[in-house]
Amino acid sequence: GFGSLLSEQSSRLTFPDLENFRLVRVPNYRRLMQHPASIFFQRGIADPQKKNWCSLSAEPCAGASFVACAFEVVFEGEQRAAYELREEEFDVISVPYATLDGAPAGEGLLCAQWTDA
Repeated sequence: GFGSLLSEQSSRLTFPDLENFRLVRVPNYRRLMQHPASIFFQRGIADPQKKNWCSLSAEPCAGASFVACAFEVVFEGEQRAAYELREEEFDVISVPYATLDGAPAGEGLLCAQWTDA
């Protein structure tokens, strides 16, 4: 997680049974807040008066990094379907992550920028 999921409380709204919540660093990617998310309008989260409707994604960027969270979940059935519906506008990819001091620590899912190109 690297947006609202950076909060363990928020992460548990999406993944109530998550385990081992921790902060990590994602190397060679940067965060982007650049596209309107239709789900924000569908759920009443967007604020058209203030023009608050962008969603956060990530793209490859050599030498960059950002802080994210990692956790373990059983990712199947209804939970996986709900996640895929929630994140439908992204290219969900697997990327390596590291501890905050840079030691390799594993691989996780990342919502990357997507286009129809």
